[in-house]
Amino acid sequence: EIYTLSLHDALPIWRNLLLAAAAAPDATPRELLTPHKVNRLIVAPSGKPGAFDERAVDCPFVFREASRFGMTFLGFDGTGYQTGLAWSGNLLDWTVEGCIAARDPANRLFRHNVAINWIVRENDLFSPGRLRRFRGEYIGVYHAYPNPGYEQGPAVIGICRSRDLRSWRFDPPCLRPDDGAAWERGGLYKPCLLEHNGTFYLFYNAKNQDRPWREQTGLATSRDLQTFTRYPASPVIE
Repeated sequence: EIYTLSLHDALPIWRNLLLAAAAAPDATPRELLTPHKVNRLIVAPSGKPGAFDERAVDCPFVFREASRFGMTFLGFDGTGYQTGLAWSGNLLDWTVEGCIAARDPANRLFRHNVAINWIVRENDLFSPGRLRRFRGEYIGVYHAYPNPGYEQGPAVIGICRSRDLRSWRFDPPCLRPDDGAAWERGGLYKPCLLEHNGTFYLFYNAKNQDRPWREQTGLATSRDLQTFTRYPASPVIE
């Protein structure tokens, strides 16, 4: 019911995802559920004074890299979001390596927040989620809030790049709320970036300026990761 016919026709990437699900041997919706939950947190706030993840952790993104699993996540220290990295061999026991994207008081965009939410990985629903490289680089997507605090102010979204998952180069924002339609002018939130047949699909959620606001999902596409065109029928999920 989520993937309507019009969305299916407009966004061919979902066709491959649905075909992958249908091709799974003997897969049924019940078998794809995840009823068994670990009875503990696998990554938690560190509680260490001054640490990037002192007070909260948020937005995990899990992937496979070589022989282990990685996870980027956001840490909140009372001032804003920063981005951390953790590793695991079994998806249950995780070791936090540290902060890989920290705020920069000298940078107008990142003086309070820098949140890497997603890195392009393979699209197969039943794959282990291996990361992909483009011209030798991992391609990520970030969002950044303009004010100190927890999700304070209308955030922007942009592309970032790395060769080692630790040192990142940040492009200028590619999506700003002021450039969008009324449904997204209250601010942008967590982005998700996929690639299919040479086109990059950037999904993101956003809110309007009314209170109480409505949060919905939009889409923008790009061939060069520099110029993104908003899908005219957005929001694609109301």
